[in-house]
Parts: sequence; structure tokens; C-alpha cells
Amino acid sequence: MPRPRVYCATKAAVHSFTVSLRWQLAGSSVQVVEIIPPVVDTPLHHGMPSAPPMAMALERFLDRAMRGLDAGKDEIPIGLGRLSQIGARVAPKPLFSLINRGD
Repeated sequence: MPRPRVYCATKAAVHSFTVSLRWQLAGSSVQVVEIIPPVVDTPLHHGMPSAPPMAMALERFLDRAMRGLDAGKDEIPIGLGRLSQIGARVAPKPLFSLINRGD
């Protein structure tokens, strides 16, 4: 199932805002944290004809997110979220073509 362009644009906007906010608040007591999730198997998907391929179990996602928070990280890429983070920096055009295929 292709991701709607608005969904992808919203995720990009949240990332950009997070980076800007982190820069603006540098040196203050506020830590701005971004969790970069993969597709997570949640009840949201239970009405779909099939589970999303490669969806991470919710418990596993929460465990990894909490470990990142406990470690004090500013960015917490998890599972395929890490792959998309690297791909956006190394090969953005092929990554975005893959994400938006069929749109």
C-alpha cells in the first residue's frame, strides 16, 4: 500500500521542526528528542486485509524507544526507521522513489 504524499510531507515537516527546535534550544535545559519509528504493528492495522510487511511488534518498538530515551539520545531511529534515516542522507532519490512508488 503506497503512502500518501501528505503523510510523507507531514513526517518531513515534523523532522525539520524538531531539528530547528533542537538548534534553537541548544544550551538550555530542554532536550528535544525525535523518535524515528518503523511501521509498528498496532490495532490501527487490524482492520486491514493483511498486516503491513515487516511491521515491528509494538512491545519491541517500545523497548527500543525507552532504551534510546534512557540513553539520553536526541534522535532515536528504530528498525527500518534507521534505514530510512541513513537512506535519506546517502541516497535520497532512490529512497523517496521506493517510499512513494505507486503514488
